[in-house]
Amino acid sequence: MRGKRLVWTPEQDDYLVSTHGTLSAKAQARHLHRPYPSVIFRRHELAALGRIDPGKRAYQRPWTEEEEEYLTDHYSDRSMAALCRRLRRSVSGINNHKKRLGVRRTDGFYTARSLGEVFHVDPKVVAWWVKQGWLTGKKAPYNQGIYRPWVFHEEEVRELIQERPWLFKYARMERHIFRSLVLEQWERDPWYTIKDAARRFNVSDEYLRGVALRGDIQTFQRQPEKKWSKRYVRKSEMERWLATRSSIGRQRQSQARRRTLWQKGKPQKVAMTWQLRCPRCDQPFRVESPPRMRGPQVMKEFGDSHQCET
Repeated sequence: MRGKRLVWTPEQDDYLVSTHGTLSAKAQARHLHRPYPSVIFRRHELAALGRIDPGKRAYQRPWTEEEEEYLTDHYSDRSMAALCRRLRRSVSGINNHKKRLGVRRTDGFYTARSLGEVFHVDPKVVAWWVKQGWLTGKKAPYNQGIYRPWVFHEEEVRELIQERPWLFKYARMERHIFRSLVLEQWERDPWYTIKDAARRFNVSDEYLRGVALRGDIQTFQRQPEKKWSKRYVRKSEMERWLATRSSIGRQRQSQARRRTLWQKGKPQKVAMTWQLRCPRCDQPFRVESPPRMRGPQVMKEFGDSHQCET
């Protein structure tokens, strides 16, 4: 059987109306010796009658512009306890007001999870970038569950994209400012896998892979500690290697030939004697040069070295 409903007297209604802007519902319930739910229900009835304004909560200290500015600037880098002490507010009061201001914990920052969504990678990959020293971040002053997440400033993410753009697959990324930065780096100096670079520059895949393992070209890996991780090479590096490819090949063949002759005990030519004519006194003189030098190089190097007689 339901209990008897308490009847509100006009005097009690007048008290609720007069103290609505100064006392909380709990304080009104204690003064009137009424249950707290009953006071809340009666306040709603008075609000429906137009006697009180439900949005008027003057019994809470109003927020000043300085407090709102402090909350906006430091909500992302201060703990909730520090904010409560500094602003002299409760946790619920700060949470309710930051929702009205539209402030989030990650304003100006990105978490590992949000970066994973942007770059279409697992958040553990983002944490691994931090471990490798490629991405600079810091631990957040708040917890997500039982852990404190990593947070990264936008400038730190931009530096990572500029220094290591091959870490990202822009084809998988959605429209974002970071995707535009990756595309900008691609258009400036594209990067290819070893297989794609071999096909584009008309060289053998196995040969180019061997060149990369010897260190003749600078390659990059997304996971250097794993041998099976793909290697990437930039277009400018391939062009540099192709320009010096013939001279490097001849030099290595010559070095290998000399080592073979030395191991077999055969004599080696270590210098050549050239006879030149002095352009000043028209007298012949002799010089010694390495065997790899040709006539024009000898003239350029030793042509003016003759000591003319006065």
